[in-house]
Amino acid sequence: MDIATTADLYEGAPVVVLGYPAAFDIPDSPRAIVRQGIVSWVSPTRPGSDVFLIDSHVFPGNSGEPVFRLPDNMDRTGRRGDEGGITLLGIVTQARIQSLPLLAGGKQVDLYVEGKKASEPLLTPNFLGLGLVEPAFRIKQLLVSATNRHRRRKASAP
Repeated sequence: MDIATTADLYEGAPVVVLGYPAAFDIPDSPRAIVRQGIVSWVSPTRPGSDVFLIDSHVFPGNSGEPVFRLPDNMDRTGRRGDEGGITLLGIVTQARIQSLPLLAGGKQVDLYVEGKKASEPLLTPNFLGLGLVEPAFRIKQLLVSATNRHRRRKASAP
């Protein structure tokens, strides 16, 4: 498996997200659900070092799951390039959620609490499908650092 470089990470790059979203409980299925999407935002000053956004129907349960870039014959500048292979772009760290008023029959459902004069709208979570992704480069740095620390401890042990 190749780890993506900053050249692989650009807005519009096609991605695949694997995961086990909580909304789906498929009996006796140890396989991940696969969804396609795109990279929707990358830091213009620190691509590959800062978190980035993907648009790929990301739900709770996708946290900690891998995001892969698919080959697409384009490079970061939009020019035709080498097709390349599948590369690990990063790991989903968070699904974006927005609370919206619950509607029934086209009308907002309100919550009446005893002792309060005014009602409050009943809110429901709305999963935007956008996900925050920790770049593979930073994950690799963390793993290398942890490995080096482990080796130093082992070498200094009596």
